[in-house]
Amino acid sequence: MKITRVTNQSNTDSTKNYLCKSISLSDQDEIIKNPNGQLYCGIGETLAIASLTEFHSIISDLQCDQAIMLAIADQQYSNKYDIVSKRYKANNEHCNAITKSKEYFKFQSDRSIMMLDFDYHPIFEKYGYSVKFKTIRDFLCNIIPEFSNVELLIVPSSSCGIYKVGEAAPNFNGGMHIYFTVDDGTKIPVIGEYIKLKFWENGFGYHKIADNCNLLARHLFDDTIYSAERLIFEAPPILSDNLDQKYYGDYYQEGGVLDSTSMKLNDSE
Repeated sequence: MKITRVTNQSNTDSTKNYLCKSISLSDQDEIIKNPNGQLYCGIGETLAIASLTEFHSIISDLQCDQAIMLAIADQQYSNKYDIVSKRYKANNEHCNAITKSKEYFKFQSDRSIMMLDFDYHPIFEKYGYSVKFKTIRDFLCNIIPEFSNVELLIVPSSSCGIYKVGEAAPNFNGGMHIYFTVDDGTKIPVIGEYIKLKFWENGFGYHKIADNCNLLARHLFDDTIYSAERLIFEAPPILSDNLDQKYYGDYYQEGGVLDSTSMKLNDSE
């Protein structure tokens, strides 16, 4: 399996190269999470890994200016190369770097890592589920039995467990990233659509009202992450001195590879 590690070099001031969140207290004493994640130019590295345990070691060691992608730049002749944004390349006519785009980054047609991004919604506990790693695993297997014997790694999202210094650490109620292996990375978007359908069929879909009052179809996992050029932010956040973070651990299940042929949509679906 192969993934990409990206190191941001957009600014000469390294403190402005964060690819993680900056979290602080507002004047109203509220916790404010500020996303960074602006990559204009940097370095991409193709990393070969054998298992999710090895993958876990990589994401655990990410620095504040690093992120990962689950696709690779398969047209590169080196495992390390320059990467820029489309805007940067458009404004620098002599730039020969590749862009962080679907044009260059592709999912591989062999064993690959896929991720589900869980965001808490009250509909989850409505059906008697608690927000715990093992519960999420069991819930996923109940809805889609094909996951029962698949290798899984579940980690809390990087900004979970933030609390004010001097106060009690919170119980876990935040987001999770669920990683697993699939037999064919090019099928990741199709697998994502299959999971979405099964969740809606089992009552875990809902609608969100957008700012323009349109109804947006949602479920417990973020559908926007199944795009090859998407950055995934696993580096720990930058915290102000008056904040701390509780570590909730992780969950690992040994297993095999998800068979993408068992997760196809028919014409009616």
